[in-house]
Amino acid sequence: MSDGIIYYNAGLSCIVRMATSIYSLRKVYDGPITIISEKDDGLPHCKKVANKLAVDVLGVEMPDTGKNKAMLNRTLLHTVTPYEVTLNIDADTIIKRNPSRMFGWAKEFEFVVCNFCDWTSKSGKMQKRIREILTDNSALKDAYEFGPALNCGVYSFTKNSEWMDNWYKLASPHRQVFICDEKTCQAYINKYPHFIADQRFNCSSVHAEINDSTHIIHFHGKKHCRVDGDKYRYNSDIWYDYFDEIRENDFIVNNIQHDRQLRNNLSKHDALTNEISRANNA
Repeated sequence: MSDGIIYYNAGLSCIVRMATSIYSLRKVYDGPITIISEKDDGLPHCKKVANKLAVDVLGVEMPDTGKNKAMLNRTLLHTVTPYEVTLNIDADTIIKRNPSRMFGWAKEFEFVVCNFCDWTSKSGKMQKRIREILTDNSALKDAYEFGPALNCGVYSFTKNSEWMDNWYKLASPHRQVFICDEKTCQAYINKYPHFIADQRFNCSSVHAEINDSTHIIHFHGKKHCRVDGDKYRYNSDIWYDYFDEIRENDFIVNNIQHDRQLRNNLSKHDALTNEISRANNA
């Protein structure tokens, strides 16, 4: 049974983030990696990333084209993955340790998603999310009592996963809802075979402690590159450490303009880097 890691890309805005994530992954994992790219203007750049970082690329035409199409198409990745067991990783991540354990859990439980910061489904914020999806009182109660709060930035699955077969059908009626894929997972996953991995495999750069046991850092909400004044925010210094090692590649240089957050913060990072260098050499 083949195991592999995929990144899903649509458009140009996440090319730099994805390349930086793959670069970090290649430092700790030598197995198969495939970029699954929409056949749009991002595909040629994905091919350059793939060639440089020794990964495969697969051009696809995903079926959903409406509002929140990228989120909804993530629920259909089992239909295009080249692997029997797949680990999907969001672009806005840095991988610190080999995440292959996610494959074993998927083989045993079909679908694996991570607990977000040890938060729970009983919190007011998570219950508000659930109410955006569910209205039936009985279903609401079950979802509230589920336990872990979930984040779908990292998940693994088998091709025959019952949840993957149903995810799009459950999420698409809520396409107007922000992160409809993740909120649908929170609302319905209690009805399907699954396993909840701990936050080491999807560690929030904002709300969780990053330490030696952290496998994947997730810079959710476009927080990969924030610099405020003379301080890095949300552990963005970790992201910049990897970015700086590959920033001279053309697939980085040519796509910085498409990452608005990076474009607005890069000069502050460079100024801070130069200031630190001068202080160290003084």
